[in-house]
Amino acid sequence: SSLSSSSSLVKKSPEKALGSQQTSCSKFIDALGLTDGEPFLVRLHRALSLAEEYRMDSICSWQEEGTSFQIHDRHRFEEMVLPNISGQTLYLSFTSVLNRYGFVSRMEELGYGSFYHPKFRRDGREQAGTIEYCRRQRGRRQTWI
Repeated sequence: SSLSSSSSLVKKSPEKALGSQQTSCSKFIDALGLTDGEPFLVRLHRALSLAEEYRMDSICSWQEEGTSFQIHDRHRFEEMVLPNISGQTLYLSFTSVLNRYGFVSRMEELGYGSFYHPKFRRDGREQAGTIEYCRRQRGRRQTWI
């Protein structure tokens, strides 16, 4: 599935965080502001943008240049962020969906968990909603730029 449907989204708070970290996590999750019908990539964009504000950028963040992003802590991303932006909890499913939207890995340049798409930029939230999900044709391998 494309993760664009938000009907299965349920706000999930991290159970293992303590003290001020728990407060920060809870505020971050509340700030994600689940919106029915909002495209998955717009919710991902919001999560990346809010991560710095709520000091959650040790989990995920925009790269310095703002043209790519990185998942720094896969486990915490699966536990805290994914269920609140996609209803999914598997990182592998997340990366598969990114691939279908045309994202490419920048692992060799920027490290594990780095992804790039020409229309997905820190300063372009509106453009994030215009990125189309590409369905693979049977028997044909999809190639991305």
